[in-house]
Amino acid sequence: MLEKYGYNTFKCSYIPEDTSNYNTVTGLEVTIKVTDKLVVNIEKYVTKLVQNEEKEEIIYINGIMSNEQIADIKNAIETNGEITFYEKDGAEIQNHNSSVKTGMRAKIKTEAESIEYILVVTGDNNGDGKFNAIDLLKLARYLADIDKDLENEFLYACNVYKDEEINQSDLLKMARVLSGLENF
Repeated sequence: MLEKYGYNTFKCSYIPEDTSNYNTVTGLEVTIKVTDKLVVNIEKYVTKLVQNEEKEEIIYINGIMSNEQIADIKNAIETNGEITFYEKDGAEIQNHNSSVKTGMRAKIKTEAESIEYILVVTGDNNGDGKFNAIDLLKLARYLADIDKDLENEFLYACNVYKDEEINQSDLLKMARVLSGLENF
């Protein structure tokens, strides 16, 4: 029985059907590498799988609030893998007490497989980790066709209703949250 991950060595035997022409061999040592299948469970946040223009699959973790820290995200992920967090530029994040910013990555891996998530802070469409008037203005300019530089996870951060469409309803909700009339 395989009881642990990694390399397991077992003794085995070979008994041929035709023992007249073939020898029985016993005591052979066989090493089998057992790898663990990656298991990930994220219930607190919304995960969304999308395909980009190059047909690559991207998975977002959305629903993160601007006051959350990396440790909060790590604690919300149940996995048998190792979780490592990265800045947008690819630098590994050592301080898990720092704030989450849109565009950060969480990579979860076992020896056998890995998966990468892009973190999305609700409303944070410029990647500074905060939701404020700058984000509201950036969405307003995008919707008015003044600026079209919102894309990927930064555009997805504006989808506060999580309904596949970013429009004036999202802008209004963001304005109401910013003015203290509602919460995300």
